[in-house]
Amino acid sequence: MLIHSLAHPDSQVPSFVEAWANREEHELKHLNVSREEIQLPHLWEVDLLLLFGWENITDEAGAPVAQWVMLLEKCGRPIFHGSKQAVLTEEHLHELSLKPRTNYRPVDCGYYDHFEAAIVKRQSQPILLKCFEKRDTDNLEILHLLGTKTWRKEEYVEVEHYGWMRADWVDLVDVRLSGNCSTDG
Repeated sequence: MLIHSLAHPDSQVPSFVEAWANREEHELKHLNVSREEIQLPHLWEVDLLLLFGWENITDEAGAPVAQWVMLLEKCGRPIFHGSKQAVLTEEHLHELSLKPRTNYRPVDCGYYDHFEAAIVKRQSQPILLKCFEKRDTDNLEILHLLGTKTWRKEEYVEVEHYGWMRADWVDLVDVRLSGNCSTDG
């Protein structure tokens, strides 16, 4: 299991976390976030997230962290939000490590074939795409798909202007577009 810990610049990760991860044979990565530089891993790289001192994410450094954490929560990743009220214990760490790492719903193979067709056969043509985040609107976007990836039983599709998103977040893929939404067989 790959565990990421992220402490606000004004906080720190409890010292027992490293010993626990080693004893349980988990890999632990401490993410460094400064006000000048934020490099957060892709969501498929995170199995469990431990946050310390991020209960009030309002500063410039905190905004990208908050968006990333919301994305991880949407993916069903187990997350511990450490604060003065929530204290992490080894027992709690163990319980978190037993939780499923995802809420991914497998995509039908025939549907996944639409992704591959859009990438391989029609790289120069855009596709009509409706994403999970926009489910409450009727906005459809015409975009290009750039690639696919499978990691630990989650399938991803790379979408221009958005980057990688989970395949189960895509509601609609129409590869029949050619300029003005006419079908080209």
